Amino acid sequence: MRIRLLGDVSGLRNGKPWPKRGTIITIPDDEGEALCASGMAERVQGRAPVEKATPRKDDTEKR
Repeated sequence: MRIRLLGDVSGLRNGKPWPKRGTIITIPDDEGEALCASGMAERVQGRAPVEKATPRKDDTEKR
């Protein structure tokens, strides 16, 4: 589930600090639903942008 954090969350998540307010993150559905129900987050529609691998100009193969 993709959510946007509406507030700052204290503590750690998976050993790292929570992202800042306004950040869009992907988390398990049950965790996302709990944050949305508590008003700490809102569901974000759509898919996460897809990163495409592109070679650097100096790494291109020369024929």
